[in-house]
Amino acid sequence: MKAGLIAWAAVLFVVALDIAPALAVDGVIEINSAVVAQSGFPYTISAPGSYRLTGNLNNVPSGSDGIDVTADNVTIDLNGFAIIGQSGSGNGISSSNNQVTVRNGSVIGMGGNGIALGNNATVADVQAIGNGGNGIVVGDGSVVQHNTASSNKSVGISITGSGGSVIQNTMMNNTSYGLKVKDTTTGIALNVLTGNSGNSTPGSPTGQLNGNGTPNELFNNLCNGTACTGS
Repeated sequence: MKAGLIAWAAVLFVVALDIAPALAVDGVIEINSAVVAQSGFPYTISAPGSYRLTGNLNNVPSGSDGIDVTADNVTIDLNGFAIIGQSGSGNGISSSNNQVTVRNGSVIGMGGNGIALGNNATVADVQAIGNGGNGIVVGDGSVVQHNTASSNKSVGISITGSGGSVIQNTMMNNTSYGLKVKDTTTGIALNVLTGNSGNSTPGSPTGQLNGNGTPNELFNNLCNGTACTGS
């Protein structure tokens, strides 16, 4: 009888390990399709900490985000992998919380925005490609650096708040502006904007850059091969 109880306890322990998100040796919580399958999309991050993809999250379904973050102070390392949507899916990664960081991977083909974060966010080394809304959206005091936003159905990169910086990004072939910022956004430098459609005439050339009316806050940005100006 005792041996049987021990055997059942061992089975339950293994099952629990299989269901719970894997906690890596370095304390980072790992996310992959097997983990998401336990509860379905969106995968919700509700506690501060570090999270890391260990595989692609494919075929995010219609009406759902890929990952929702409901806590402050969260870091998501895409680890070279991608969140991939399909027609009608929501945002790739979505949060209205503060100090959320997303880095090092791709968000592709979502029905909504690729990445949509709140204030004091950081997005770095991310490719936002072919999404149905904006490629990357962040709020006040955010840093957006070393990203590529291409072929999105709205703006490539949109800064909806004050402060922050947009540095060394590539925005190309987006249906609206390559970059849309508030006039109070600072540190717009070394970005390359090419082939974005825009929807009026601000920026230089037409339609690449919308916002930031103080040219002194623009440093060495190129719009279709010409120095960008404020609008």
